[in-house]
Amino acid sequence: MRYSRNPGQDDRILGQVNALNDLIALAEYPEAAIQAALKFTLSSVDCSSGAILVQPAGEGNPVYIAKEGISEAWEKELYNPGSSLRKISNLVLAGANPHKTQPELQLGAAIPLSTNNMIQGVLLVQAPACENGTLKTLNALAPSIGRTLSFLRSRSMAFEHQRELAALSVMAATLESNQSSGDIQLSIMKNICSILQAEASMLVLVDVDQKDLTIRKMLLAKDDWNNQEGLSIQTGLIQSCIQNGTAILENKVQENPLFNAGYDAPTGMEIQSLLSCPLNVAGETIGAIAVYNKIQGLFTYYEQQLLNAMATALANATHNMRLIQQLKLANADLEASKWELLRSRNTLRALFDNIPSSFYIIDRRYSLIAINMSRADRANSKPPLMVGKKCYQILFGRSEPCPGCRVTETLFGGQSTNRMDRSWVNNDQFMEWDINTYPIYDASNEPVQAILVEQDVTEKRRLEASLAQSEKLAAVGQLAAGVAHEINNPLAAIIANAQILERDLPQDNDLLESVKLIQLAGSRASQVVRNLLGFARKEHYEFSPTDINETIRSSLVLLQHEFVSRPVDLIFDLADDLPPMIASKDHLQGVWINLLLNAFDALEGKPGEVRISTRKLGNEFRITISDTGKGIPPERVSRIFEPFYTTKEAGRGTGLGLSLCHRVVKQHSGFILVESQVGVGTKFIVVLPARPE
Repeated sequence: MRYSRNPGQDDRILGQVNALNDLIALAEYPEAAIQAALKFTLSSVDCSSGAILVQPAGEGNPVYIAKEGISEAWEKELYNPGSSLRKISNLVLAGANPHKTQPELQLGAAIPLSTNNMIQGVLLVQAPACENGTLKTLNALAPSIGRTLSFLRSRSMAFEHQRELAALSVMAATLESNQSSGDIQLSIMKNICSILQAEASMLVLVDVDQKDLTIRKMLLAKDDWNNQEGLSIQTGLIQSCIQNGTAILENKVQENPLFNAGYDAPTGMEIQSLLSCPLNVAGETIGAIAVYNKIQGLFTYYEQQLLNAMATALANATHNMRLIQQLKLANADLEASKWELLRSRNTLRALFDNIPSSFYIIDRRYSLIAINMSRADRANSKPPLMVGKKCYQILFGRSEPCPGCRVTETLFGGQSTNRMDRSWVNNDQFMEWDINTYPIYDASNEPVQAILVEQDVTEKRRLEASLAQSEKLAAVGQLAAGVAHEINNPLAAIIANAQILERDLPQDNDLLESVKLIQLAGSRASQVVRNLLGFARKEHYEFSPTDINETIRSSLVLLQHEFVSRPVDLIFDLADDLPPMIASKDHLQGVWINLLLNAFDALEGKPGEVRISTRKLGNEFRITISDTGKGIPPERVSRIFEPFYTTKEAGRGTGLGLSLCHRVVKQHSGFILVESQVGVGTKFIVVLPARPE
């Protein structure tokens, strides 16, 4: 727009510019200078109503608004970013020419306020229209106001940067602290209230599991939290902020129809303005922050950006805290599972290692996957040193799978198998093993590993053989009793007739000696039968005064055929002064028979010596039977009194003799001592207490 030169008018305008500059220079602070400049400018053109907006170009809230006498309609227009008045202002701020008069808006002029070719704000004059002279005056005064606006914006930007730095510093310090999640949130919300100069704030968090529920934490001034948990999300500005994930700025919140005082505001608080930002993290809105009632002025667009930055930091912190909490819970569960697995593993390992049977697991390449202590001990090694080795190499010392092994049927066919294996300990002793295999399947139900269980059944087999032998002995005993009974009758007849012949024959008859021999032989045979019957009797102990030496001699009568047929030197060392003892004669006789038979067998048909001695030492009788035979290995001495245990070859012993001896001696309140050395001989010492008659 061009104006005609008018010297008088120009001088007047120049004077007004100088007066405006002086007025601005006298102002104590920029806001007062702008307010004074607005009032002076309006009076210079005979107008009473207008406003100055300081803001960046585009939509948004002004950095500062100065008003003078404007109507209520203009008041609403100025604070509504979408209003026509604000749109015109934005066009001017964007660099458009001064806007023409808008009678319907009562806009007389919209003058850009510039300095250094930068538009700092816009001057709006509320009037029906402005003449050219008025516009000329306004444009002349605009640069002075623009310089003041530039200073105001610079100071405002510096202040906002200061606030931003303070906010970020506080946020960083809080997030780096070791406080709990609730304390960090409380500290951040208090600082947000302080930085944004708000009366109250509220933190709304969406429940992790139930998305329709929220936790509201309200903070009034410097008070502590006022929590409300498990509330359903209600329609309102907060719900809109969370649902849309966008910020909301309302400086006249009561006029917004979406405002829900029961949910959007702290309980019992009257709200004028509200600034709310969503808590967005990882593409999800986990809640919102809201601040209420700015203590001075109105919430600005810049404060919205600042709150949004702090909301992002708080959202990340809250999200991280949740992840940390979940991680802690997961770690706790993992730790509990770990200890449970460890306990189960230890239990299984203890069970695995302490079962006397040999266990080991192999794969399809015959490599050991696991092995228990029992099997490792047999191989003179430790389980960790054996895992991964070929079973046939480390366990059996072979270069290829063992002959007769059936584990391939299990590994490739899924069959459980059983077989027997005999391993020789030395030339006359062996161990017999019962070997079972069981498959282990993978996820596709294919056998990939096999469990091998080796059980020592040597004793079981010996017991079975001994039991069979015992049954035979029982039958033989019954037969012997019957035979002895049948023999007694003819023996009685022979002895009786021999006695008749002896009585009837003359003393000088040559046949008398033969008759006496017949009688003696019959008596000896009868004694043998009586001894045999006594030995075959049931476990019935009849204690009576007994001559120990006599029981030994009776036993030798029964065994006469044994030592006569062997190259054995039988040495007697029987004490002559032994008093009688209370004992079961027949049972003691059985003990001497078993011990003497063992002594004869220990010589193995070779020339040797069997010594029998009796002594009375204090209140004890000691009967010693020793031989110079092959002796008993030390590892077997402790087991010789076990039922059915024998050191003899299969078929030569029942394993019952010494067990019966031990039982008989124990019934007499005595005990048996054994001294043996391989290749030297064995000595059995029977100790019996001397009982009074």
